[in-house]
Amino acid sequence: MVTSCDVTSREQDTSLRLKLSRLLAEQHFESLRTIAVSVQDGHITLRGRVTSFYQKQLCIHCYQSVQACGSLIDCIDVAY
Repeated sequence: MVTSCDVTSREQDTSLRLKLSRLLAEQHFESLRTIAVSVQDGHITLRGRVTSFYQKQLCIHCYQSVQACGSLIDCIDVAY
């Protein structure tokens, strides 16, 4: 049984995922555009590979720009 709360939660997750994906896509680094974003119950997971610690920090900054609550699961590798 699907409740309106479940639908709202899914809609919020989708909205959050799209906002963060767009923000990452707007960055000047190609590697940030390839970061996978998933959201479940307001908790965001970022997966992918960047070429510097600075780029990883930019991903986290983008997360902080869109996230009011919830947690970040950081699965971003830095490949030097």
